[in-house]
Amino acid sequence: MFLTEAEILDTPLSLNYTCQYFEKNKKNLEQFFQENQQKKFTILGCGSSYMLAKSTASLFASLPGTSANAIAAGDYIVDPLFWYETVKGSIVLLLSRSGKTSEMVWALKHIKEAHGCPAVSITTEDGNDLMPLCDLNLTLNWCHDDSVCQTRTVTNLYASTLLLAAEYARDDRLRESVLAAMRESTSFQLKYRPVLAGVANLGLQWETLIGTMWWCWRTAPFAASRRRAPSPLRRSPC
Repeated sequence: MFLTEAEILDTPLSLNYTCQYFEKNKKNLEQFFQENQQKKFTILGCGSSYMLAKSTASLFASLPGTSANAIAAGDYIVDPLFWYETVKGSIVLLLSRSGKTSEMVWALKHIKEAHGCPAVSITTEDGNDLMPLCDLNLTLNWCHDDSVCQTRTVTNLYASTLLLAAEYARDDRLRESVLAAMRESTSFQLKYRPVLAGVANLGLQWETLIGTMWWCWRTAPFAASRRRAPSPLRRSPC
């Protein structure tokens, strides 16, 4: 079994661990939100975690009386003054697989110095560089992916943002929805695994299909231009 395949197939089990982890940390989460009652969130990410940060910002902004913005850490360090009012008075949530991305660490240090904002990190590697700077660290060691795909990591990070939002908003329905998805994830995998295996076993046929699609895509603009160009042999009647 390939590493990527093994990590993806482990997603249901890792989701179970993540849900249990949040349940065990329920009191810590409650205490954090009692001590930090801001209704404004700044979510930082870098690369793929920034895409996740954008989804998280939309989630938190949908909650009653709450505003949220996502910022790419690289954008922040280019011009921190531009983001001053955006970050001011917010709870900062940092999403990172390693917790060692230099842009994320620099941005958080600056935010702490400029605003003193409370910060929460969600990462998958213990002892990382963000942890000493944060007021609350949620570390998901069991879903740290080494392969390029990182399906398991991103799935668990996203589930974590949902569970964090549920705790913040005291939304039991949202929490139960995450638990339901976790419980159904194994049967979902089993249902579609034969379909995916069939696609993977196409072998040369799949490569030929992709090659044909690529060639059609490359030549389509030229074909269209030829259709639009008037033929020099066709002349309008005088």
